[in-house]
Amino acid sequence: MWRRLVEAVQAARADPIISSAGLGFFYRTLGILLVPVILRTGVPATAVTLTGGAVGLLGALVLAGGSYPFLVAGAVLIQLGLLLDYTDGGVARARGEASNYGDWLDCIVDRAVDAAVFFGLCWGHYRTHGQVGVWAWGFAAIALRTMIGAFTHITELYVPRSLAMIKSDLRSGGWRRLIKWLSFSRVNLFFLITICCLLDRVYLLMVLVSLYGGLFYFGSIAYLHNRVKALAEAPKDAG
Repeated sequence: MWRRLVEAVQAARADPIISSAGLGFFYRTLGILLVPVILRTGVPATAVTLTGGAVGLLGALVLAGGSYPFLVAGAVLIQLGLLLDYTDGGVARARGEASNYGDWLDCIVDRAVDAAVFFGLCWGHYRTHGQVGVWAWGFAAIALRTMIGAFTHITELYVPRSLAMIKSDLRSGGWRRLIKWLSFSRVNLFFLITICCLLDRVYLLMVLVSLYGGLFYFGSIAYLHNRVKALAEAPKDAG
């Protein structure tokens, strides 16, 4: 067991995917450990993706209950769904099922779960506290989350080399190391949601996600603009 854990940690560290940085490293490690278990069941990668999405949607439905027990139960479910989201890719690669369709399905499921989770939180908070303002903050939060996800995938599609540069930056020290822990990634977002659910602070969550999401979105555009520009101006390799 210890050897498997060490191997999973090493594999997670070597993973070139940006989402493996920061808190994503722990989920990636757990996902790698779960892959052999899922492989023995014969379940295809797409089924893992859809199961993770179904668990996340169930969590969103539970969050709509609004009261504290529902918030805790919903937080547990969305964390389980997130873990499965970090597992389906490993299952696909192990079975030779990795494809553009799998990436597309994973992206669609993630965005659907994200929207449902915020809607469930807003609905539950409105039902229990009657604060209409939570809808405005919630809409801003999910809009920014969706734009950041789309921006990341567009960058990955059209300028894939820039992601390798970002991965290198995240491994360096100083303020860049801090960014990987505070980035507006899906794992960090769900971690923040879980903490605020445990503290019963849904309205504060919406405000924080909206403000920080806006800051991170426009900051990411500026940062990636400089990176892409540097790639465009770099001399071409001879031959």
